[in-house]
Amino acid sequence: MSVNKPRTEKVTQSWTTLLLFAAWSCATSATVPSTKIGTAALISPTDAETYYQTLLNAHPNATNSTRVTGAPNEVVELAHALNNNVDEI
Repeated sequence: MSVNKPRTEKVTQSWTTLLLFAAWSCATSATVPSTKIGTAALISPTDAETYYQTLLNAHPNATNSTRVTGAPNEVVELAHALNNNVDEI
């Protein structure tokens, strides 16, 4: 015949289990190795635009040009399917 534990003992046991799990999680996550691959200088949007515009002017017939006109067909069809309502997303 089993004896039911009092409610306060069950709550105390649950909190103890939770705290032990949290402590274990913090201890194991702190030991995960990491590597810093590299860093880069920050570039302003104006500098980036100037740089890429210079490349486009130097190679006006480049096949990978960023001079795109209009939206891609997929975006047009998605907008049409959503009745041109951004709240449908």
